[in-house]
Amino acid sequence: MLPNAGPESLDPRVPRHGDVRDVRWRLIDLARCGAGQLLVVATTSSSLPIRATRSIFLEGDRLEVRTRLENTGGLVVPYLLGQHITFGPRLLDDELQIDLPSPSGRGREVSRIVPPDRRMLFAPSGDGRAELRTTSRRVIVEWDVVTYPAMWLWVEDPGPTAAHDGPRAIAVEPQSALTPSLDGALAAGEAPWLRPGTPLETWVSLTLLPRRRKAPGPSTNAGVTTRS
Repeated sequence: MLPNAGPESLDPRVPRHGDVRDVRWRLIDLARCGAGQLLVVATTSSSLPIRATRSIFLEGDRLEVRTRLENTGGLVVPYLLGQHITFGPRLLDDELQIDLPSPSGRGREVSRIVPPDRRMLFAPSGDGRAELRTTSRRVIVEWDVVTYPAMWLWVEDPGPTAAHDGPRAIAVEPQSALTPSLDGALAAGEAPWLRPGTPLETWVSLTLLPRRRKAPGPSTNAGVTTRS
């Protein structure tokens, strides 16, 4: 999500969730790199003078996405950058437990996911690591906490009797601000600014692992916890 993440801006040029998701990306490179595959694509925002280059590297069970932002204009510009890391029914259909970073160093349960449900959580990034666990797999999400000091979590599981028929999904989103809109982040003093001639480079990664064996005991059920 770039250059906005959240509702539309008062600036009519900046749409909801930004515009780079709707513009065409240009293929720069596609090649084998060691034991993995590298894909490089680039685009330019249609609302603000920001060029984005994304390098996606897949090797085995690990995916790393590096992003480079460049200001192509002559003035410093504000923006929001967010990674829309979303998982679907394959995780939601299983017993899902999510461990989130806890800046206070204390682990505690913060919510229960009981379909049909739709909720969001906004939190500081802590150590920049979240883990999603089911009965058969683990997904580790890690990110650059300097660029992404915040993490947004949202869940949509409409259920058969829900008023809307949106997708069943859950997302762990590294974000550049805690406030979920460019206008709000500017008002709160949280929005980053991109200067001409000073590019930003950042990263996120996902690693898929088998579920660790745990000691016999009662089920933890679905839920979200913070951890130290």
